[in-house]
Amino acid sequence: MKNRTSQWSQTLTGQGVKVAQASNTNISSADKNKIVNFNALTDEQIQELALYNLQVVNAVREQLGAKPLTLNEGSLKAAKNQADKYIARNKSIMSAGHVSGGDYFGENVSNLRNTTTMYDLKKEIYDAVEVMAFADAPSNWGHLFNTLIGAPNLGVAFATFAGQPHIINVFGVYSGTPITNPNDPTTLQAALAKAQADQSAVQTASDAAKAELTKASSDYAKALELKTQAEKTLADATATPLQTQVAENNLRLATIALQNAEARKADAQKAVDNFSY
Repeated sequence: MKNRTSQWSQTLTGQGVKVAQASNTNISSADKNKIVNFNALTDEQIQELALYNLQVVNAVREQLGAKPLTLNEGSLKAAKNQADKYIARNKSIMSAGHVSGGDYFGENVSNLRNTTTMYDLKKEIYDAVEVMAFADAPSNWGHLFNTLIGAPNLGVAFATFAGQPHIINVFGVYSGTPITNPNDPTTLQAALAKAQADQSAVQTASDAAKAELTKASSDYAKALELKTQAEKTLADATATPLQTQVAENNLRLATIALQNAEARKADAQKAVDNFSY
């Protein structure tokens, strides 16, 4: 059993290296210039940190064959409610254990160092998730079990209790507006695909409008030619009243056809112009 546990630990450590190499767990160097106060994080900062936490957790799950989790307003609220309980109790988990009875299927809590930049705080989150996933033998892999749990949502909160900053992850089923990362590669790829599809549709419509304008212009030219011929025929039709009447009718029809062709040409031109802005 000891050898098996050792081999398992080595395998998990290798998976941890793969997660470390995943691009979506990288931290922007620009975050080194973003100052944060752990005990007074803004909603925007909490959301940014929660999304990064989600990326790291999902990188772990991907390496171990589990489906990705999602974040929503309900999951953040559940995590905050749990954090408030720890703050109210204000005791170390090492001495008092986890607070039970929360709205979750699984919960992971980890100590963090008190940091002052977004970069360092994200690094603390990364290290915490990695340790709980791939160096969890002292806890009998309970944190890893929670990380891989079948629940679809992750909740994230931050709290200081017993004099120590902590991150709290809850895993469960929650409802509410989804919270997504606009800079996530998957989101960007989906947006790009949609933009390309929209552009293709616009190009198709533009090509159709130009083709219609070409046809309308051709029809207009033909109608104008027929009207000109009808006018000439009327001018020459002086032999009999019948010839004159026929010529007048032909001219009237040619004039109507020309007016209709001119209207279609104008509409087609407007359609083409709409794609020029």
